[in-house]
Parts: sequence; C-alpha cells; structure tokens
Amino acid sequence: MTSELTGEEWPPPTRRRGEAGNAEKAAIGRRLKPKYDDGMSLRQIAQETGYSYGYVHTCLGHAGVKMRDRGSNKFPGRVVSL
Repeated sequence: MTSELTGEEWPPPTRRRGEAGNAEKAAIGRRLKPKYDDGMSLRQIAQETGYSYGYVHTCLGHAGVKMRDRGSNKFPGRVVSL
C-alpha cells in the first residue's frame, strides 16, 4: 500500500489474530512511532499512511507507545500545576 501523500510504501493492514498479528501490528507501530513522537496526531498519521484512525491507534499500542492526552495543546509552555 503506497501513501498518496508521501509515496512511502506501507504494508496492508493485517487481519491476523494472535501472536503473529500482534507482532505485525507492533512492527508497523514501531515505524509509526517517530511520526507520533514528532507531534503528528493519530488522524494526520492515518491520512498520510492510508490506515484508519483505529488501526494507527492499535499499532502504536502494540508497539508500547505512551499515548498523549486527548485534545490539542492550547497553551504550550504554560505550567498548569506544580
């Protein structure tokens, strides 16, 4: 599966279950992790790769990625509480 935006090659979503499916999702999640760590949202990653929002979320979870809180950062640099 080739991304329409970047031309990057992505494997088709796996429908496998069990250990084999989890390993494939973790491998995809490890490829997605740098994009997420650089600040891209799940929706942006989904649009760029052609995967669904839920599949991106699942793959990142299988890769052990700590998810950010929901919503945008409306006040960057502001300390909420100490």
